[in-house]
Amino acid sequence: DQPPSFEIMNSSRCPISLCDISPSACQSEVTPSEAFALLALMVLPVAVAWLAPLFGARCVPCSERRDDDDPSLQDADPSRRLGPRDSTALSPLRAGLVPFRERVDPPMFLCGIGACPLDCGSTGLLAVVLAMVVGVYVIFFGLLFGAADAGGLDSAHEAMPCDGGLGACRTISCICGNVIPEGYVFMFTCLFLTSAVLVQRFSAMGHRHRPQHLCVKSVLVAGSLLLLLTAIFPERYDADGQLLSQSLEVLHLLGVMGSGTLLMFVPYGWFVVYWRTHREEVPLRSVAARSCLVCMALALGVSMQVFGSAVADAPTNLCAYQPDAASCEAFPALPDAQCRLLEACAAACGGERPCPCDGGLLPNYRCRWSNATSDTITAILAPESFRREKRLGPRCVKAECPLYKYARGVALEFGVLLLILCYVATYALHDVARLLGRPPKQPPPPPPLDASLLRVHGEAAGAAGGPDR
Repeated sequence: DQPPSFEIMNSSRCPISLCDISPSACQSEVTPSEAFALLALMVLPVAVAWLAPLFGARCVPCSERRDDDDPSLQDADPSRRLGPRDSTALSPLRAGLVPFRERVDPPMFLCGIGACPLDCGSTGLLAVVLAMVVGVYVIFFGLLFGAADAGGLDSAHEAMPCDGGLGACRTISCICGNVIPEGYVFMFTCLFLTSAVLVQRFSAMGHRHRPQHLCVKSVLVAGSLLLLLTAIFPERYDADGQLLSQSLEVLHLLGVMGSGTLLMFVPYGWFVVYWRTHREEVPLRSVAARSCLVCMALALGVSMQVFGSAVADAPTNLCAYQPDAASCEAFPALPDAQCRLLEACAAACGGERPCPCDGGLLPNYRCRWSNATSDTITAILAPESFRREKRLGPRCVKAECPLYKYARGVALEFGVLLLILCYVATYALHDVARLLGRPPKQPPPPPPLDASLLRVHGEAAGAAGGPDR
């Protein structure tokens, strides 16, 4: 071990970290009950997004279920049928009597019984959804158990979850913008592809030049373009834990909240209004299926805002810069005068919430020296500077942090984003195309005239014209 530095010899450990003030707020790993809660938060949105359209559209016998990706079913002419052999065994809807654009529920396809909305597959958004689910699942649970980040697993295979992305950020954008740069490439690609597909689809939808139709199309195209703001401007923090730019953060939040509000609530609100005026056409189960996705997205979004205020993003990991075991175990080591000032600030915060002091945040983690060894050829041949940069061999790690609060924030955000994307791919595209294509209401025909009134009118006309004959 290296000898202690001069600063450490003239300083003492200052208990200003959240882990010192409120030990119960920090942990080195999640408990089994917390792991189960996080698993439920990650799985439940996927299950709801997949089962809701099946609940809304599959109230038919198993013998009548079949894929809807059939050209004869997509024809706008209701007179087109599949054929005499098939149509005799199918309901009028399945037999092609009702074209796609007239259906209340979206057409389904895949696996022979319609396991996925057709619009989700025909637009290519199914690939984006699958990439998002698989990518986030693998990285999230890898970070949670310390195996998906170079700093989260030492050479002795000891899990260090707090030393990875989930030990620093409560949102996906923060992790991608500050801790894992490869994640930003993944996030940008998914959001850009989604925006491009939606702009293309909404722009190509026909309408009847009614003012409300023009307004709705413009709003939905704008919501699709707002996704680009989130893709271009992730959350970025400086060394003091402060946002790198307030203006860029405003653009980021505008993309997150604006796109979600326009792409989900505008089509949903329009559908609810249509249901209130056409209840004989819209079954209640169709409204329930859409409301399930919207209400769950709202619940997860509110929970993310409520629980997110209890922890602050802290992407700067000062443990990684401690040169030896003494400085690592003593962090934060400060002279008595500086320590008393920061202790007073920490006491004023109460220790349960993020504590800003002098333009920065007090640390909410605890460091520990890891005596991990690395006997690979690279580690043996590399100089000390390379081993420190790549974090090979003995090093100082972030051992404790508010791990569960960070992971809960990421899981809630994932659920909100997934539900919004699935609602757009499942319902919004179908509902907007159907409502835009509806013909305008025809004025009611005039009531038939009473026969007695016609007879009286004819007699009066004859009497008036009698002298002229």
